[in-house]
Amino acid sequence: MNYISIFMLKDKEYYYDCKYSFKEIGKGNFNLTILAYKDSDYKSLISNYKEIRREIKNYYESLFDCNNEDNNHYKKYSNLTDNEYKDLLDNVDDIILSGESLLIRNFIDNNKELLNKRIIIDNRFDYDENEYNNIMTNFGDIKKLSLISEGNIEPISITEYKQTIDIINQIVNKVNQYNFSPLEKLIYVYDIVRDKIYKKESSFESARSSRDITKSLLGENIVCEGFSRIFNEIVTKLDISSNIIIIGDEKRKSYHARNKVYINDPKYKVEGIYYFDTTWDSKKRKDNIKYINSYKYCAKTLKDMEKYNKEHNRDYSESTLLNKEFIDYINSIDISNRYNLCLNLELEYIKIINHHSMLVDKKIIIDNLKITEPSNMIISDLNRYLDLYDKPIPAETFLNAFYTVRKQEYYENPDKFLFNRNIFEQVLILSDFLGDISYSEYVLKRIFNEPLAVENKMNELLNNLYDSNNAEVDIQRTKLTKILSKIRDNKKNS
Repeated sequence: MNYISIFMLKDKEYYYDCKYSFKEIGKGNFNLTILAYKDSDYKSLISNYKEIRREIKNYYESLFDCNNEDNNHYKKYSNLTDNEYKDLLDNVDDIILSGESLLIRNFIDNNKELLNKRIIIDNRFDYDENEYNNIMTNFGDIKKLSLISEGNIEPISITEYKQTIDIINQIVNKVNQYNFSPLEKLIYVYDIVRDKIYKKESSFESARSSRDITKSLLGENIVCEGFSRIFNEIVTKLDISSNIIIIGDEKRKSYHARNKVYINDPKYKVEGIYYFDTTWDSKKRKDNIKYINSYKYCAKTLKDMEKYNKEHNRDYSESTLLNKEFIDYINSIDISNRYNLCLNLELEYIKIINHHSMLVDKKIIIDNLKITEPSNMIISDLNRYLDLYDKPIPAETFLNAFYTVRKQEYYENPDKFLFNRNIFEQVLILSDFLGDISYSEYVLKRIFNEPLAVENKMNELLNNLYDSNNAEVDIQRTKLTKILSKIRDNKKNS
């Protein structure tokens, strides 16, 4: 599928009327990008064949030798006559528009022929009710309207956009009705997001059907990127700092997505950078709920995740990772001014610095090649960020947070979210808090009433949990309250 992308410029922002760029996408298709003004004439923009032809030649020359006889795509697009260009561009049905909404609206009003095409507004819209209302105000009358929103690569309909908003807001509002701490919120959202079975798209479906946030939410397909995008969107709306991390195994040519989250939770005295892998802890079968008691990949440190990568026979690497060698290098160079910054600091290094400063402090340290703080403060910040990678959450702390969350989940669905001592034992075993003991080993020991090597540690943790929460009384009270609530609801419905 071919696209024409038009980016709307403000008046007098540039000295030229328009500028073109060409890029091949997919299997021989293309995207022609044009910079334009609100009063630009669309037909004139796509009739500048001389400049379009030159940009196509520049694009292919940047890739390889255009004189190569085997270069079919170059020959396909660069040697057309003006009439052939006219036919090619007139037949492009998908027009992508980006920029300020009012500029886009003015451009459409000045070029009514665009209403016969599919108009795609690419402003990376957030999932917000006010944003939806603004879109409807500005573009609601356009029949062939699609959007590109946060977490989506492919366009979606306005209906799908509204459905996505509703689902995300429903989850966020549900979390916010409880007085959860940040760690408790993350555990609760973790349980919601992973309640879906990993399913890759079929060969005739788009790869984005399992990776884009909207398709993953509304459809049946979902893979690691889809899980991560949904988790990221929800916790971000809960004001918890999160990033999607794409990690790669070069030997296997495989990639995986998980979330890196900064947690600052005064209730549990937890502060650190932690990883969440909702894919690896997700539901495996429709009729199986054992997964819901495993938090093996929930709020774990970098060291933990590196160990689990090896267990999965993966040699994943993370491009935004911080380490001591990186900090030593930054400390050894002079980045006190713009010239030295350009000379000594590669873009990837700037990306790593800003990745951490945004995640933890919600600030940009290096912006448009400008340093926003002194060098010694940058080094201090980087060392502080590095320390946050090595702050494992103690089993007792996690167990107390889980107890609070599971209590609410039990109210919602007692058949699924069991709430008793046996469940707490399972969480400790399945979540790797008691060392190298498998769940099957644990079950066999229980069946044959054999002592566990970790019995003392487990009992200590559970006894502390019960003492700190008055759990014996609390669990019975919780179950009684649920029974009474169910009886009351039945009477109302009878």
